[in-house]
Amino acid sequence: MPPQIRIPAEHGGFDLKQYLLGMMRAVGHSVVEFGDARPYPNDDYPDFVVPLTRAVASGGVIRGVAVCDSGVGASIAANKLERVRACLIHDNFSARQGVEYDDLNLLWLGASSSGAPWHGNTSRLYSQQRYTGENGIAAIWPRLRTWKQPIGKVQNTLTSKTTTTKEEPLWQSN
Repeated sequence: MPPQIRIPAEHGGFDLKQYLLGMMRAVGHSVVEFGDARPYPNDDYPDFVVPLTRAVASGGVIRGVAVCDSGVGASIAANKLERVRACLIHDNFSARQGVEYDDLNLLWLGASSSGAPWHGNTSRLYSQQRYTGENGIAAIWPRLRTWKQPIGKVQNTLTSKTTTTKEEPLWQSN
């Protein structure tokens, strides 16, 4: 049986959330509404990203599908916690690949980017997939962990050589 899915949404994604809840329940998924039962015009994605992301990071929730207007800010915010692998997805291939190879545990959808049937199919595929670990993120995780090191000390995970770099801005203003 597929894992229980939690689905929150802020005001910009509320209608799509309602559609996804009904569609996923109709095909037999265990889905829990996570958030408000009616839209509030002044809510925003942090009202739902924080509780859902913490629930996933703690292991209390296995998978989440979250909806906001664009999905961009919410997916960025969700990835701030360890053990959370969130991504804004707009196609079926990425939904399947994200789970099977990258152990994606939070799917973010932008309500304004595509229609409800498209997002419904993407969510259904995401919820049915299993992490296989083949050629995936497990081999890459040790290298990704070093990215959180402060600028100035960079370790090449392939050679184990540590180099020192000076801090420079990522962009220059003209």
